[in-house]
Amino acid sequence: MTTNTSTTPSAYLLTLKSIRERTRLLLDNPTQLAHFDVHLDKLDAVVNTIVMLIVRDYSSPSDIPPHSRWRHFEAVSPAMKATKCDRISPLLNTWNGSVSSAKDQPPKYERETIRRLLDLFVISVLLDAGAGNKWSFRPSNEPVDYLLDHPSTVHSEDGSEHSVNISVLWEVVIHAFSGVWPPARTVLDGVFLGDVWPCSSLASILSNSTTGLGGEADSLGLVPFHKLSQWLTYSLMEPMSLLGVRFIGVEDLTGLAEYRNGGLFVDMGVLSLRSSSIKTMTQGPESVPRFNVFDDAVVEWRALTIGLLDLVGDAVRKRLSMSKDDLPLAKILEAGTWKAGREVAASLRPVSRGSPIDIISDGTVF
Repeated sequence: MTTNTSTTPSAYLLTLKSIRERTRLLLDNPTQLAHFDVHLDKLDAVVNTIVMLIVRDYSSPSDIPPHSRWRHFEAVSPAMKATKCDRISPLLNTWNGSVSSAKDQPPKYERETIRRLLDLFVISVLLDAGAGNKWSFRPSNEPVDYLLDHPSTVHSEDGSEHSVNISVLWEVVIHAFSGVWPPARTVLDGVFLGDVWPCSSLASILSNSTTGLGGEADSLGLVPFHKLSQWLTYSLMEPMSLLGVRFIGVEDLTGLAEYRNGGLFVDMGVLSLRSSSIKTMTQGPESVPRFNVFDDAVVEWRALTIGLLDLVGDAVRKRLSMSKDDLPLAKILEAGTWKAGREVAASLRPVSRGSPIDIISDGTVF
């Protein structure tokens, strides 16, 4: 990898590009890892499991919805007989008022309707994660209007379709919600970076390389993840599609470095944690290693997870003869890795159903 950026290191580490570039270095240099061994020969079993789940749960891969907050509003309790509960459509119908659509045509939505849906998803994501005491909601902060009216947005002649670059939405998310992160997080050039952490193995890799950012960013081996920011970005894209918005460059988004995706690779043997890295175990019959979210082993685990998700995505598409446009990573996360991580964990640890690695976190990472 050659990092060619005209921006400051801190600005670069806030970009989507930096996430894939920096994390991929760890997967490409397995002999320099500090905590995990990588067994790519086990990856086929993961792909087989994901393809099996897709075939089991969907009549066609094209029916898979994207991984986003919307799915949480469809969740049902074990006591309910339905597979999902549609809580969003009644809200949309109520908010949309008298706007009508031609028969047999997709419904048309007013901007205000989608503004309200975005507000719901933003508040929901932040309540789940813990927004801290500095972030506040203001009705004037409207990403719908900003994106649709942005000078780079391209509109169709009839105004029904809008092409928006994903980088524009990302800039909104990564900067508008920067106040969410606790001040104790990584700081570089006086900038609070959020979900960016030092990693000893990346520092080692970069010390023997002519690439990188130079300075403290490389000596510390800073790795960007921005998991919650990417989760929010995925979650905002789906409501925007109801206004005819098509996002360009969505392949720049990465898989999510969280415990379900990462746990899948540990449980299925693609990643094995070295015994020398285990300092603390949870108590009970399903005892697993325990770390703080900022521990070096967790940072390495999360970085490897992102690289492995790319490999799995490519392999699943090849198996199903589908393109990235037809089966984007967001759909593979939803129907495959996240679900597989949960189901495999439940089969191996039926009491806790938890991850093979326990993480102590404050809620602003996962």
